[in-house]
Amino acid sequence: MVWTTTPWTLPSNLAIAVKDDIDYIIVETGFSEKKKQKVYYIIAKDLLERYFPDKNNRKIIKTIKGKELENLGYKPLFDYFKDKVKNSFKFILADFVTTEEGTGLVHQAPAFGEDDFNICREKGIGFVNPVDLEGKFTKEVNDYNERFVKDCDSDIIKRLDKEGKLFVTYKVKHTYPFCWRTGCPLIYYAMNAWFISVSKFRHKLVENNNKINWYPESFKQGRFGNWISEAKDWALSRNKFWGTPLNIWVCEDEKCNHMEAIGSIKELKEKTGVEVDDLHIGSVDPLTYKCPKCGKIMKRTPEVIDCWFDSGAAQFAQFHYPFENKELFEKRFPYNFISESIDQTRGWFYTLHVLSTLLFDDLSYRNVPVTGLLCDENGEKMSKSKGNILYPNDVFDKRGVDSVRLLMCSYPLGNNVKVGLSVFDDVITPFFNILWNSYYYAATYINNLKLNGVKNADVEKVEDKW
Repeated sequence: MVWTTTPWTLPSNLAIAVKDDIDYIIVETGFSEKKKQKVYYIIAKDLLERYFPDKNNRKIIKTIKGKELENLGYKPLFDYFKDKVKNSFKFILADFVTTEEGTGLVHQAPAFGEDDFNICREKGIGFVNPVDLEGKFTKEVNDYNERFVKDCDSDIIKRLDKEGKLFVTYKVKHTYPFCWRTGCPLIYYAMNAWFISVSKFRHKLVENNNKINWYPESFKQGRFGNWISEAKDWALSRNKFWGTPLNIWVCEDEKCNHMEAIGSIKELKEKTGVEVDDLHIGSVDPLTYKCPKCGKIMKRTPEVIDCWFDSGAAQFAQFHYPFENKELFEKRFPYNFISESIDQTRGWFYTLHVLSTLLFDDLSYRNVPVTGLLCDENGEKMSKSKGNILYPNDVFDKRGVDSVRLLMCSYPLGNNVKVGLSVFDDVITPFFNILWNSYYYAATYINNLKLNGVKNADVEKVEDKW
């Protein structure tokens, strides 16, 4: 008995994952009128009471370890890929299986989940992806052909129920990816891509990070340090039109599969005989040349480069290095100072650090003050799409510039800052009233005071000195 929050992935099921040291039980639950036979379920022993609370309507036939289930076969829910995929429809062992939720048995569809993809590839299970780039089923799943997968959830559930394969259905609240711009549901989708082998250089990333001065210092070994110590390979390519074309040409003959990375405009002209000054897709995609290996045609791969690569490359690309300004770049690199908000620990800070380490085996920057995010009064990040932003000039006009300065200085570096008119009214304005009254009182009588031996207080924070 398996559990899923994505019924649309069930037609693509190729395996069931269990954990070797979990205790599983075979439970008899009586006679099924639909199947005209006794019904038996395999489930994690710890979850028996959750799904079979009635002790009078259950009988434990056998208890086994997960490792005893390994490589046993099972009848697939659907016949779309029966006898078509190697090593499919069997139990496999996986460390990510738990008994905290579900049934202790995890349905595996390698095209639609990272864990599924990795474990099925490790176990030598074939691969199928019956969903196109529009998120619609292909003709391989003929019953739902050309339908958006999420729209098929209810029909798949009804079908399983009709066929006597559904145990129970209910709604659960769980995390799910949505497009941050449109709010549309997204799907995990395995597809071919080009990667930078960042994982091979983790030790170098960590080594160089230890030479950087982070403010607050906790970012060095914390948020940023943890991130780079587990750095994954960087998916460099993007399947869209706008962006820097990926500069790799591939032979049209799949058997040959010769590839070349074009490193400059000059090299592109030498290969194709055409000089271009516009490096967008419309200009470079028509450029082809003869494969030096087999003599057939070399064409550019259709992807563009992740825009974060452009951001990370700015450290040297701004000088048109290595084609010119070599001395100027080397004089300024590494940079003494950069600053951005906390979210860039997985964005710009990261891409600068990766490219400088892989290309130059050196730092990109020496000092990094990390700021927090501006949030609304409820602690939500300000965003135009959410409609919760405040325009600075409006705040200046209504509450004053000094109020904004004091608010920013009152938060430790790296912490998010809550900004709202009520924040000024409740915290900042009362303080300024006290400060002004204290100053006014002191200014009235200051000339009558005689001060001897008064020294300035020792302060550590630079903002307090001012």
